[in-house]
Amino acid sequence: MVNQSLRHARILAGATAPLPITNHSPLNYLGGKCKVADQLWLLRPNPKSFGTIIDPFGGGAATPLAFARFGVGTNKRFLIRDAFQPTINFWQVLQSAPTELTHAVDDLFTNYPDGHALETACLDAINLGQDSGNLQVKSAAGYYIHTHVCVPPRQFDLATVNYSQMRGGNWLPTGELTIGRLHTWSEMIAGWDFKQQDFRKTMEEAISLGDGGFAFIDPPYEGGGAGDTPDVLYSSVFGKAAHDLLANKVTEATNAGVKTLITINYSTANLDRYAAFKRITRTQTYASGNLGTELVIQTYESPFFDVMIKNTGWEVFEDKIAA
Repeated sequence: MVNQSLRHARILAGATAPLPITNHSPLNYLGGKCKVADQLWLLRPNPKSFGTIIDPFGGGAATPLAFARFGVGTNKRFLIRDAFQPTINFWQVLQSAPTELTHAVDDLFTNYPDGHALETACLDAINLGQDSGNLQVKSAAGYYIHTHVCVPPRQFDLATVNYSQMRGGNWLPTGELTIGRLHTWSEMIAGWDFKQQDFRKTMEEAISLGDGGFAFIDPPYEGGGAGDTPDVLYSSVFGKAAHDLLANKVTEATNAGVKTLITINYSTANLDRYAAFKRITRTQTYASGNLGTELVIQTYESPFFDVMIKNTGWEVFEDKIAA
């Protein structure tokens, strides 16, 4: 039995509190760009040069949300695509039914105070979310919690309980008090277009935008190690063939006038795939805690580039080689 007064207090507390500046997405998304979204925002094209932002690997949408929060989203269309049904379902429910979503999240907190039972209930709700009706809201609630308490590299393994007592113990008390922030996130994505779609179709969609389009692309890494993001996308291999195709589509999009910003793992193969464009290197901290190097590929000239490089210490690849 849910205590309605307690529920109202929990939701109101979060709804009236401002989002922390470090809070870039409602989801704790594996491979997400929460830690670097602000810097990527500085690499944007001239805001007057595009009308639509499209993201083929939407995930936690941290970078598009950063663009929106800092004002670039004014009068822009946002097209967020992802192949993973639970991810898109979460965004669609958050957008259309935030009150029902907050209640469903609170129900899970209330009915399953034990962390292991809660994680199991979340997985059950996500898997049942293939059905219609209220199960979609329950699935979105389960997915929201699941991304915060599961072991990150197992985020898309919905058949196994991947709950970590340490992660859950640290997050659950905070989560109960910030449920209402989902209303704030919902307001931010009003009017955005979310669709479950394979990256191939999304790249064709991007190409059709021509010089009015800006694509932000954050694909799975290729050849990731045991402690890094593996070269799979939701248990489907996303290896050489997919990366080669993606690079070809980026070139095709560029030729059509689309401005594209890509974040991808540093490798000889990726340096070669994107040799025609500006390649920037940056240090990346992975979910495992390990440090590595990531490539940022830019197919256009940004009016803020020099300031961004000065402020972040990122390096243009050619300059790094010359040194």
